[in-house]
Amino acid sequence: MRHTASVTALLVAALVGGLLTAPAAHAKEEPWEKAFVQGKEQQDLQIFNAAKSAGQDEKALVAKINALVARYRQAMQTQGSALSYYLFGRILFKQSEAERHRDKRKKEDAIRAMEAAQARGAGWFAKYALAYIHFTTGDVKRGEAMLTDLLRTHSDREEVMTLHAQLMLGRGRFADLKTLAERLLKKNINNMRAREFLAMAYMGLKEWKRAERAIDSIVMRGDQRLEPRLWKVECIVQQKDFPRAEQEVLKLIRGRPKNVGLRLVYVDVLVKAKQVKRAIPVMKQVVDFEPTNVGYLGRLSELHLDAGQPAEAEKLLLRALARCEAEPKASKVLKPYVLRNLAIVSYAQKRYEAVAKYLEDLARLGELAPHLLDLQQQCYARLKRTPDRIRTLKKLREHMDGRPEQRKQLDQLIAALERGEEGAPGQEIWGRSQLAELIERCAHKDPKVRREALRQYYDLDLPFVDPVVYQRHDHRIESDPECRRIVVQILGRYRVNDANAEIVRIAARYVGFALEDPDQSVRMIAAQELGRIGAPAGIIYLMPYLGLMKLDTSGLTAASREALEKEYNAARSTLSTLTGRQDIEPGAPNWIKVAAAPKHQQAWLAWYDGPDGAIVRAKALSDLDTVERVGPRWPLRYVLSDLMKEPRADGRTTPPEVWVQTYKLLRRHIQRVKEQKPAEFKADPWWPTFPMWTDESLKLPEERAAALQRIAPLRQKITAWWSSLRERG
Repeated sequence: MRHTASVTALLVAALVGGLLTAPAAHAKEEPWEKAFVQGKEQQDLQIFNAAKSAGQDEKALVAKINALVARYRQAMQTQGSALSYYLFGRILFKQSEAERHRDKRKKEDAIRAMEAAQARGAGWFAKYALAYIHFTTGDVKRGEAMLTDLLRTHSDREEVMTLHAQLMLGRGRFADLKTLAERLLKKNINNMRAREFLAMAYMGLKEWKRAERAIDSIVMRGDQRLEPRLWKVECIVQQKDFPRAEQEVLKLIRGRPKNVGLRLVYVDVLVKAKQVKRAIPVMKQVVDFEPTNVGYLGRLSELHLDAGQPAEAEKLLLRALARCEAEPKASKVLKPYVLRNLAIVSYAQKRYEAVAKYLEDLARLGELAPHLLDLQQQCYARLKRTPDRIRTLKKLREHMDGRPEQRKQLDQLIAALERGEEGAPGQEIWGRSQLAELIERCAHKDPKVRREALRQYYDLDLPFVDPVVYQRHDHRIESDPECRRIVVQILGRYRVNDANAEIVRIAARYVGFALEDPDQSVRMIAAQELGRIGAPAGIIYLMPYLGLMKLDTSGLTAASREALEKEYNAARSTLSTLTGRQDIEPGAPNWIKVAAAPKHQQAWLAWYDGPDGAIVRAKALSDLDTVERVGPRWPLRYVLSDLMKEPRADGRTTPPEVWVQTYKLLRRHIQRVKEQKPAEFKADPWWPTFPMWTDESLKLPEERAAALQRIAPLRQKITAWWSSLRERG
């Protein structure tokens, strides 16, 4: 009954903490407004009583809520008043929200009811509800239009201010959020939502001590929820005060001894404090709570490996393997990972029979990578299983193309073994010592050798990527387009949630750079791989690439038109994946013909400069800041040139909040160079002349026109600075 359980939890949450709850009394309410407030209070009480009387019987609760919805529907049909339409739309949307909008018709019916209520004179109540519904269901453009209208007429209402604060939080406008939260608290010091907004604003501004004090003010007023307490732990961790963070988590665990999530938080705190051995018993408690969870077993085995305890790691991996055998669906994904790690752990313990068995099981699931074939033949050598060793060496030989000397030596070894002679026991053929040789061949002067070496590097599926390899994405370093395509594909294997975060940063950055490649096929693959990597920063690389793509097909051959069409669709499809924007009509083929591409391109640009695009861009810029690791000049190519210099190449004006965030991002990079590399900073002809404004000077008014006016002087200075850089080359 997972579905009804979510209904129970979310209905109560919508009642207690949702933005559609009954508002506090307002001093200047008209009689009709009081009727709406009373109607909402009565509806909330009915929902609460339904939940209370149903108790733990989830089916009974769903039945009671359905009965309430039917009553309000009947009242709407018989009365036809603005209030009856409003209350029906309200409870229907609450039900839809509780069911996570599984039934889209309920949401649509709720919107129609609210629109009918507005037409019948429901005033700002219906407009506010519609704004909330649109924001909640992802229609930000319509929600913002409603909210803008509300701010003109009811900007002093707590509900309207709260919804505005929610929008600011979603857009990452933390300085503005702080100001608005403080205004809300001046109106009502007991407004707990305002205190949450203030805490989140401070966290977004990385003012951890102030955020902690704001969170304390929430907890001290009797808030029993776990979330604010976890926010506090995060604030303390960010201050590197690990002993105090540990105390806070232990306090929470004592109050909720069966909460698995809290113990996972405790593990993370101990690992960040470099207390891996102390984290192990805590993670064991988590495994004891859920002994069949393969992910928890894997996490515990990693802690044991980090602590230098391979035997303990092996026991856990064996449990994970047994679980994989019990669940065929999990086996397909997790079993190869478990077997590979068991082989490596066993080899470290010199248990060669076990290594051979694990690798044989792994080979039955798919072809072994060269380094695992090498490990397998070494085990067979030590176990004196010569026929198996010969068979494995012959498989390894298939990966030796482009390595004539090594292949010749391998042929001699195979021939000697077939004559009955013994080869060197445990002789390493492809191992770590060979990796350096492979990397050297990736930079060989012969492009054929480079291609083969890069393909072999791709087949290794290593958890890291060598700089010699990934730097060959650049056409100024690597002249062969096929080699550049392979490098981009290598980088595309490192994906968000599956690979080390640092490797994902490298992959996103250099695949993004490959969008500037002169070869169309390389650009197309780069666009596709950015989507597979999944880093939000990819949007910042892709959008200028798509926006500046020349789609005029006059004079092009049929083959060139087809290639351009493929390139455009690769870019737009990846952008759709990264932004969540559906750029194809429902039911239509997921492909844009080149003749329709210019109009489609303009639609993307208009969306990108609109409110929805501003939200996505703010998140992408935040992620872009974490990607940066190679010095300060790259933002000029992907951020400043597209978002900051005025006028932009496409004639549009960057939204003020995104412009300010972009400016702060670039300013932060420059300050970082100044602090960490002062000599380089002074010698650079660009950065010392960068116009520096304080955060106080960058605070934006709520009205767009006023916001543009506020930053106009800095825009002029940035434009002049940019022009001077271009004049200097």
